[in-house]
Amino acid sequence: MEISINYGLLKSIEDIRMLSSAYLKGVIMKPNITKLSKAIGADRKTVRKALNGFIPAKTKSRGKYLDDFKNIMIDLLNDEYKDFEYIQHLYNFMKRENGIEC
Repeated sequence: MEISINYGLLKSIEDIRMLSSAYLKGVIMKPNITKLSKAIGADRKTVRKALNGFIPAKTKSRGKYLDDFKNIMIDLLNDEYKDFEYIQHLYNFMKRENGIEC
């Protein structure tokens, strides 16, 4: 027995990922990919991948290298006695005074 899909109930790609196991087992009939993609506002290739069980890899949130020196650099740029005409001058100063290496 196959079950049809009500396209109006699907709101996001996560809903399609939940249906993927039933689709792969053959419990639900093959949906119209284009109609499904228009219903949720996603690309049809993304919908097809989600139906086939593809789960994207998680990305790590990393801090930037110069975040540790952000306050120092803002203070230097706001200092009225120090003038850095070029970014290279600021880099050389930070390298010499604070030991940064990029």
